[in-house]
Amino acid sequence: MKTFLAALVILALLGGTMSTPTLAREEENKEAPEILTTDLTRRQKVDAPQLDVSFVIFDDEVIAEVSVNGEKQKFIKANTLTINKRFTFKRGMNEIVVTAIDEKGNQRTKKYQVAFGVDLEEPPEPSDSSGFAWKILGNVRYNHDTNPNNDLGLPVDTGDVSVEGQIADDEQADNQTAASLMAVVTWGRFAGFAGYLQSNYTKEIYEPLNSEIILAGLSYAQ
Repeated sequence: MKTFLAALVILALLGGTMSTPTLAREEENKEAPEILTTDLTRRQKVDAPQLDVSFVIFDDEVIAEVSVNGEKQKFIKANTLTINKRFTFKRGMNEIVVTAIDEKGNQRTKKYQVAFGVDLEEPPEPSDSSGFAWKILGNVRYNHDTNPNNDLGLPVDTGDVSVEGQIADDEQADNQTAASLMAVVTWGRFAGFAGYLQSNYTKEIYEPLNSEIILAGLSYAQ
């Protein structure tokens, strides 16, 4: 049976001075990787010294490098990936800087301001944000996975001893198809995103490894 991951739907509405999840403003480079999160606002105040944050990063090109506050993150290169971080805040204003670079050198940086133990400072005068912009990214891949279950399924030689024989079905290689589609829309202070990711193996024995993910979100930037 396919593994279907529950849809993540986040609806953030403006209400008085309430802080709401938001996507940081995008830079001008439309070819750069997208950086999304619903765990941080562009400017916010927190009551606890620690916060777990998940970033979703995707691009038409393979993402080659991701850094958080100058620290390079370890990950398997792909078009879509998730970076999970736990931040510990000092008393005062804290800044979180996330940078993503693809294999063609396109770079995007997003910054988030977090106040801990102090009042949130008055934000600067907003710039003109009445424009409408959108971007759609899609990707289809076909991979030959040598061993989906990460088992040792090939003959090996250990010293004078040769281990060989028939390879079990669940230790054999298989072909994998993966597809993703992501859309981002901004209109004034509103921003929304929706995405679909799917991964399938050819052999029936690997069907439990198949997956589908649906992402959707809407936010308002104060």
